[in-house]
Amino acid sequence: LCLSARDAANLAQQLAKIGHSPQLMGVSWTQTDDLLQHGGRAVEDMLLISVLQNKEKSPALVAFGQAYESSYGVPPSFASIRGYDSIKMLLDAMKASPELTPESVKQTMLSLSPYPGLDTDLVLDAFGDLQGNYGLVQVMDNQYVLVD
Repeated sequence: LCLSARDAANLAQQLAKIGHSPQLMGVSWTQTDDLLQHGGRAVEDMLLISVLQNKEKSPALVAFGQAYESSYGVPPSFASIRGYDSIKMLLDAMKASPELTPESVKQTMLSLSPYPGLDTDLVLDAFGDLQGNYGLVQVMDNQYVLVD
């Protein structure tokens, strides 16, 4: 499923209502708390490609997590962390870019790679796509569990 968490949860719920329970698979941006909150039992055993985080939390990630939870009342998801890293990288590239044109900023972003993120370095390929650090998680007992 290439869907947001709420859309994936809704689809899973609708399939369950008609007695259909296929093995569901999703993309990394589906892996938010919304999937678990709105999907319930219908998303149990769902597999998702996940952006893996380091097991050891960096001081920067701990500080970000505390500030985030203080502001929003929930711990940050991978989307919050990657969103923060992406915007920070973009802002740094805009500051360092010789021109504020899309191509110039893109080339500057590529030159910043690997870029130090909150929990891991962001490594971009020639097209600007984030490389590596993916794994498989499964929804088990209403939480995301890494599949070996």
